[in-house]
Amino acid sequence: MESENLYSENPVMNTNLSEVLKVWGIDYNDEKVVLDPYYATDVEIKKEGKKTFLSRLKIPNNNKNDGIMKNLKSFNFGSAGYLELAKQEGVEAEILLKSSKKASLLDLNKLLEINDLSSLITYYDDENTKEYPLIVKLKGEFNSAFVEPPSRIIGKKWTNDHKIHSSKEAEIIAVSDVDFLYEGFWAKRTYENGLKPVIHSVASNGDFVVSVIDYFSGRDFLNALKSKKKKDLRVLSKISDYINEIGTVYKKKEKMLEISLLELRKKMNEIMYGGKDVNNLSNDLDTLKLLDSEIFKAKREISILREDMLNKVNIMLNKIIWINTLAMPLFMLFLYFGLFLLKRKK
Repeated sequence: MESENLYSENPVMNTNLSEVLKVWGIDYNDEKVVLDPYYATDVEIKKEGKKTFLSRLKIPNNNKNDGIMKNLKSFNFGSAGYLELAKQEGVEAEILLKSSKKASLLDLNKLLEINDLSSLITYYDDENTKEYPLIVKLKGEFNSAFVEPPSRIIGKKWTNDHKIHSSKEAEIIAVSDVDFLYEGFWAKRTYENGLKPVIHSVASNGDFVVSVIDYFSGRDFLNALKSKKKKDLRVLSKISDYINEIGTVYKKKEKMLEISLLELRKKMNEIMYGGKDVNNLSNDLDTLKLLDSEIFKAKREISILREDMLNKVNIMLNKIIWINTLAMPLFMLFLYFGLFLLKRKK
């Protein structure tokens, strides 16, 4: 089934992805995006020509499945633009990532009208929420087009003139169009006259996709260890290095949070004991409420940070204990086997 999306001044896009996913029982609606206030991930943004990293990963427990992309032989990051089944049977699909159960949908035409990320919250429907597939791995034979998307020419219809048939079975990652309300990762907050919060978008769907694909490709040490993608005899030293890295990163973050906390308390003291004019009392009270909320948030972040650091270090220590527990018996078994072979040779 081909569907035409006419919105704004953008050209028409054709897709048969809905039919592909329907084979596996997944409803696909290319006129909706997923809003999820309970899900966030690492994003990479560029600011003033420099790369800036926002470093916290929050993935729902039911989605943890390290190394799930380990069988991919090649990876081409882009958009098929048009996707259909080459034959009606034989397609396999696996949900790699789901939203939280508190996600809702937003009409695409409403999203296109939004200029400020903060206004997304007005469209969040907390009474009609459910869990949605965000990333699906498809395996089968497909026809696709737009390996290199044509230029967006207003008024000209996108076609599938250069449709490509996969020469052999292919694996494709289909990613939902996703937007998140979690301000700490997708927006930055500034203040006009020190009072009115203004929220600016700092990341895009592209950042989200790159980050999640990076996470699920198992590139970091822990994912590689769990999925058995690489074997390294220096496991103990790697674990030790990882523990030191965790400590360094978390201490740096904690110090930044504590500095922020001190600055907030200083501002609060200036308002409370600075002999402000009575006429400004209303504004000062509003500021106090805001500062009190920010202080509580900073304290909570420090607490979560410390707990997270301890959990990660404990995981590493448990690995060391587990490896040490096995090391001696394995060594003795190896030694015994070696002596046995020597005796047989004699």
